[in-house]
Amino acid sequence: MARTTLTPLVRSTLNNLATDLQLLGQLDAARALFEDVLERKRRTLGDDHPSTLGSASNLAASLRAMGQLEQALAIDQEVLAYSQRVLGVDHPDTLDCANNLATDLRVLQRFEESQGTRR
Repeated sequence: MARTTLTPLVRSTLNNLATDLQLLGQLDAARALFEDVLERKRRTLGDDHPSTLGSASNLAASLRAMGQLEQALAIDQEVLAYSQRVLGVDHPDTLDCANNLATDLRVLQRFEESQGTRR
């Protein structure tokens, strides 16, 4: 896909397409599209924009579905840190990020670490 700036509607459509691909079991294609959308959002909106954080979470979920748990964990840790700073620790999106991180840690059997991420 050419590296041009996309409108918010096109970025959202591409994200939805990646989600559909993932649901259809086309995990490699979904991951590639999630990565592309994330890269574009980082470039146009910045690393800490809520929409960028949502796309990063989507990529982490895709990686988790592919069994690439350490990569998902690294992204979820970054997203949680940004979300806490930008949205606040009690924001619903931040709490979702903490839950995603706890899930990564639980699946990796890092139980003691996961307890600190949930309330």
